[in-house]
Amino acid sequence: MNDTCALRFEPTSLLGKVAAVDTSRVVLAVSNPDLLPRAAVGSLVAIQGMTAQEFLIGMTERVTRNLKEKPGDPDPVSPTEIDSEVVPDDALRVVLVGTYRTIDGTVRNRFKRGADSFPQIDRECYLIEGGNLQRFMGLLGQDLEDTQRLQLGQFLLDKSAAAIANGDRFFQRHAAVLGST
Repeated sequence: MNDTCALRFEPTSLLGKVAAVDTSRVVLAVSNPDLLPRAAVGSLVAIQGMTAQEFLIGMTERVTRNLKEKPGDPDPVSPTEIDSEVVPDDALRVVLVGTYRTIDGTVRNRFKRGADSFPQIDRECYLIEGGNLQRFMGLLGQDLEDTQRLQLGQFLLDKSAAAIANGDRFFQRHAAVLGST
């Protein structure tokens, strides 16, 4: 996994572009309405960072679809009449959770919690799913020894991506496992 980029995006996974930035929250204008149903709350997105080797990782916290009326083309037979059509105006609001770099000094495929920069307006944004999600989740636990790896389960949106935590650190802090009888 360290020799190739963990996140590899096809043009079909382009979700849209950055429309607004407010500290750790970013609004994305969705240009691919086919991806909107898969961009549920809790899904991950990658926003192109300051360099080609950097992506800001965000978690979706709001998905909206508004309908707007758009003027159509004039009727060639009756040019004074202009039809209108209703088109979706989709948006996502994401909160930035970290920075992924394909190359960070001598280290490849590094994820660091916290955003190192803010995205620029019109930067491309991609939905992280399928193989990209599996490889990204693998990055989160790649530096852990086998005795430290605590598998909490699978990622809700993709059951093939394991959710891994550092078991030593998880139980050192204020942690509790609760359940009902």
